[in-house]
Formats: sequence, C-alpha cells, structure tokens
Amino acid sequence: GSGNIIDAGAGINEIDDSGSGNRIILPKGGSGSDSIYGYVLQNNDMFDLRPMLAATKWGGRLSNIGNFLSERTVNGNDTVISVTPSGVAGSTRYDVATLHGTGSIDMASLLAKSLV
Repeated sequence: GSGNIIDAGAGINEIDDSGSGNRIILPKGGSGSDSIYGYVLQNNDMFDLRPMLAATKWGGRLSNIGNFLSERTVNGNDTVISVTPSGVAGSTRYDVATLHGTGSIDMASLLAKSLV
C-alpha cells in the first residue's frame, strides 16, 4: 500500500514494497537484517534511521554520520545498509537491511531518502 509505516522490529524480515510514500523503520542492528524488495528509491519511500542511530554513540552531526552508517553494493545490484554502534573504524558493524535490485547507492543518495 501507500503512506504506511513499516516497522519490522528487530529484523530478519522480508519486506515487499510496491506502494509509495511509505516509511520503513530499519532495525537497530545486532539482532537481524531485513531484506527489502520493491521500488523503495523510486516511489518516495523513506528509511527511518532514527531508532537505529539512537542506539549508537552518534551525536546527531551529519559531518560524522559515515562513522556510524555505511552502505555497500553486493551482487552487483543490491545495497547493504550497515550500522557501527561505536562509530570506531574496525569495530563491530551490523548489517541492518539489504535493498534488492537498487544498484549502487552512495551515502548522499541514502541520506536524501532517510530520516535521521
């Protein structure tokens, strides 16, 4: 549907989004990763990163969000979103969601579609 709030809780879910204007709340990290399918980047959906980032040591400054939030392309066409709770390079990083079929997404594009 459209205009929904999708909170899959701790993760380990498959979300099939064919609507538009939805808000998808990503898990905090450490308990599971969601698999998200559909046109989430083309249909004005937003990723709600606020609960996930609140569980980190991030102080709310966009200038250092890359220490806590990361994205990478896997399998050539999927994007994995990860969180590093401590913000320290080389420390534990948790995958929180895989966006299937999105192609490569950079940090600026991810943040443009996110609530932080």
